[in-house]
Amino acid sequence: MLKNIIICSLLLIALVNAKDCLKEDKGFSSGVAIFSVNGVSNGQNGPATFVEFSQITIDYVGQQLFTDYWITEDMKQFQGALYAYNSNQTIYIVANGQCSQQPLSFDIPSGIPKNFTDIGKVKIGKFDTRGLEYNNTAQGYNSVVLYDDVKCAVVSISTENLDLNNPGYTLANYYDFKDTPKYSDFQLPEICYNSGSSSDAKFEIKTNTYQQQSESSAIKLPHVLDFLPKRHN
Repeated sequence: MLKNIIICSLLLIALVNAKDCLKEDKGFSSGVAIFSVNGVSNGQNGPATFVEFSQITIDYVGQQLFTDYWITEDMKQFQGALYAYNSNQTIYIVANGQCSQQPLSFDIPSGIPKNFTDIGKVKIGKFDTRGLEYNNTAQGYNSVVLYDDVKCAVVSISTENLDLNNPGYTLANYYDFKDTPKYSDFQLPEICYNSGSSSDAKFEIKTNTYQQQSESSAIKLPHVLDFLPKRHN
């Protein structure tokens, strides 16, 4: 999914130091390609190796999140779409021709974090970007965001494990980045209007995989969620 995308929280943080880009702090929409080799994330599954392509949209003001994703991981492929709404504290997962719903278990970002360090100009090819560094020692990784502060767009995010005994890397490239959300993405498909809860659909939660008990197919949640703040009850 976008794991991170991919890296949603990191993506949001990237905008902080570009002052002119804060004028329209409504959210964003972007395509994301993520490549990870034993990369660490905030999720419960530990380091993972995967490829993920997705479209993600976040509405800071309305507290909505959408992602349409395709993942290859552990020699398996997963595809689906996820809709999350703070208004009803629910996420909807559309996959395998079905829609299931679960309680919202993470915080949808409401704005731009401010804990990146500006490391100056970084060229990617001949293209000038600003380098923004983020050290998350608690979660065990270091990230560098390459940001276009002229067009207010994230270009790329590279993440490295801090544990030298457990090396791992994740690279997320952003395509057609827009610094406003695409609101039509939040329209819940008709299949979800009569969807039941996880208990009705006989789903059980195992880390970030939903396994349908009546069938052998599994629904993999997008890795982007691993980089969002986890909710504590």
